[in-house]
Amino acid sequence: MTAPVGTQSFTTKESVASELNHKKWVEEIVSEYGSDFQLEHKLTISDIVGEDNNEYAYLQNGKSSVYEADGGWIFYKGKLIGVCEHKYQDADKNAVERAAKYLMILPRHSVFISTSGYGFSEEAMRKQSTATAKFVAIARHGHKRLGLERGVGFSLNEGGNAFKDTFRDWFEYLISKETDYYS
Repeated sequence: MTAPVGTQSFTTKESVASELNHKKWVEEIVSEYGSDFQLEHKLTISDIVGEDNNEYAYLQNGKSSVYEADGGWIFYKGKLIGVCEHKYQDADKNAVERAAKYLMILPRHSVFISTSGYGFSEEAMRKQSTATAKFVAIARHGHKRLGLERGVGFSLNEGGNAFKDTFRDWFEYLISKETDYYS
């Protein structure tokens, strides 16, 4: 849930618990594939665009601003190959579309997004056209319009083994696309 403008940001207990599960499961699976893979939870804007191209995205202390990813930025032998993000929503109004920012940084197949909470339930999304419903449709199927083999990796309200199966399928696809390129 997003804090109203002018107030301190906050998050719900359910959101924190959901993000912690996502993070734990991602770390568990990535670690199974060996030490060539690392996760970083923060990536500076300068790392993304290059120091020379970062004109404005700096903190007051002069350091580059960062993008944080709940599951982490995935590196293979030191090269960025993917990102994992989680969005929890307990209502039908949200800012889930912020997760689309990763598509400006990485190819679609390099992005994994998991969602949880009532806002992503069939009940909530079928009631009316919501931001979550539009996001789910595009995340799951937007690549087909472009004729792409796959789009983003996507987990809708999955927990435990179902999440791990979905993530592992995506991660193995990512590895098949990226490790040959970087080897």
